[in-house]
Amino acid sequence: MNNSGIRFIVSSIIWVLATYLGWMLALVIAAMLSTPGRTDVPDVLNVSLAGMAGGVAMGLIQWLILRRWLRQLWLWAVPSGLGFMLALAIIEALGGSSGKGTATGVSLVLIWALGGAAMGLLQALGASRIRGATWWVLSHAIAWAVLVWVARVLPQGSFLWGVLAQALVSWVGVVLVVAKSRG
Repeated sequence: MNNSGIRFIVSSIIWVLATYLGWMLALVIAAMLSTPGRTDVPDVLNVSLAGMAGGVAMGLIQWLILRRWLRQLWLWAVPSGLGFMLALAIIEALGGSSGKGTATGVSLVLIWALGGAAMGLLQALGASRIRGATWWVLSHAIAWAVLVWVARVLPQGSFLWGVLAQALVSWVGVVLVVAKSRG
């Protein structure tokens, strides 16, 4: 295996870890911001702030990975942070959150797909100078739908497996964007 193949494998692993760590950071911040019984700060605001922090952290690490293949990609953390914030706000506002969500089944998967598409759209707009960046919209919609489906199908504590599945599916989107931008 040549150096570019090894770099690709290492970058794939780091991408998945970066995505996973961004989610974990967002969950920790959301837990720190939420206070049971507190009604003066809406849940959508708490979730949005957590999403912004997690998205920026995730975006910074992902940018470090992607900059070698997509040189035109700059300020990746900004659309990632804003996109993650918007996605989580949409999910919370439409009743798709795990804590107090009212959505179930197909509607839950569709709500999460919508949130993922919103994140992908902001990332695609941030990467508009890259040919094929629109793949981010579709890959994120699918990845976020997979996340919530895996989290609901597997037994207790499976949200983390859903995040892992989401990270893997979103990496497929990255590979498609890189391939499209090169050919």
